[in-house]
Amino acid sequence: MLRSGNHPAYFTILSTALALGVTPIDVLLTIFEKRLYKIAPPRKRPIILVCGTARSGTTIVHQVLAKHLPVAYIPNITSVLPRSTVTVSRILQFSKVRRKLDFKNYYGKTASLTGPNDANHLWVRWVETDKLLNRTILNYKKKDEIRNFFNAYELIHNLPILCKYNTLNTFAHDLIKILENVYFIYVNREPLYLGQSLLLARRDIQGDFEHSYGVDDPNREQNKVCFLDQIVQQVQYNQSLAVKQQHNIGTDHFWVVSYEDFCVNPGRLVFDINDKILKSNSNDLISQEIEPIHCRNERKINPILFRQLQEKFESANITPLNSYSHNVENL
Repeated sequence: MLRSGNHPAYFTILSTALALGVTPIDVLLTIFEKRLYKIAPPRKRPIILVCGTARSGTTIVHQVLAKHLPVAYIPNITSVLPRSTVTVSRILQFSKVRRKLDFKNYYGKTASLTGPNDANHLWVRWVETDKLLNRTILNYKKKDEIRNFFNAYELIHNLPILCKYNTLNTFAHDLIKILENVYFIYVNREPLYLGQSLLLARRDIQGDFEHSYGVDDPNREQNKVCFLDQIVQQVQYNQSLAVKQQHNIGTDHFWVVSYEDFCVNPGRLVFDINDKILKSNSNDLISQEIEPIHCRNERKINPILFRQLQEKFESANITPLNSYSHNVENL
């Protein structure tokens, strides 16, 4: 992260260090946090949850929705004070600065204390790890805490809630039993470029190509095949999860959104969510000028390795998720 030259990466390091220094304040604020949990009435507005395979484009989708929709999102400051997320959000009223949000990020991490956060500090309370130490198992015993949090968050902002957590698609069918009026926006990326990005994440975050990054099949023996085959199987596994979740939950509440289509016209998703989920007047949108996003689908590894990866995906004949995509125009 220090060698990346990336501002969000530097901010992530700084905020992590800051969190250690303000822990006593965070603990103190939990007194007010618990009170908010107790007084909050049941939610009335929708929750929009952005999810998808790591490196699929969930962060940019989350950032665009946070900037343009009339919603309350989870800001970075709450990861510095993770025990008192609702209280801190109430004090700072971060939503007033959403017009200034930019779309820079580093592996899901955004810059500035008011930037949209991936909410890991929230979901680790409620989700347990599988064999590969990925948080994919919802702790149903925490159902009251989950409800109370979202009730309180709606209370202080008086808005629908937007939240992101990539692995939501692994337990969406369980979460929808706990939270009413919840919608999942699953971001789907072209398999080859998703695979390449997962490969780069292994190198940049894990240190080499051999160690997995992101949700993978916990029942697969990880070291029995080469790392390129592992990547292909990981993409297959995540796609199969999305198909199952959409089947179990239904297309009205589980939207599969193409990263590539989103980049061409991000405003389409913004307006469709506003019209079909939030049911708000288009005048409520923060801004109607939503520019196209630069699509990151270009070769970023050496040509030989890229070709090998391409051949692996061609041999696997992975069915594009577009055939299962939720056509939001026809809702």
